[in-house]
Amino acid sequence: MSASLTMESVPAHARDVVSGLLQSGYPAGYFLASIVYGLLFQYIGWRGMFMVGVLPALLVLYVRRNAPESPSWSRDGAAGGTPAVVKSHWRLGTYAVVPMTAFNSFSHGTKISTQPSCKCSTSSCPARSESLP
Repeated sequence: MSASLTMESVPAHARDVVSGLLQSGYPAGYFLASIVYGLLFQYIGWRGMFMVGVLPALLVLYVRRNAPESPSWSRDGAAGGTPAVVKSHWRLGTYAVVPMTAFNSFSHGTKISTQPSCKCSTSSCPARSESLP
C-alpha cells in the first residue's frame, strides 16, 4: 500500500530515487530488528519480540485512516471501484496470479518433500523412507 501510494504521489522525475529509498527500507528494517533483538530479547523473550513487531504494523491503521487517496486513483479509478478494475483487467490478474502460485508451490513443495523430518543416518529410518520417492 505505501509503495503504490508513494509512487503515485511523487513526480515522475523523482520516482527512480524514491523507489531506491523504498527498497533500502528492507535492509534498514532488518538492521533495526537485529538491534532490538540484541537489546531486548533477554528481557522480553520471543513473545515480547512478537509484540514489538506488531507496533510498526499498527502504523497501517494510521495511514489508512489519515492518508489522502492518491490523485491518480481519485481521477481514474473512483468511478467503478475495485470490482470494475478487476473486471476490466481479469486477464492480467490471471496472468499474474496463476504463474506466481505455481512458482510458489514448486519451491515450497521441493523443500518439504525432499528433506527427511529427522536426522537419521540409516536407510531404515521411517521418516527418510516416507519423504523420498
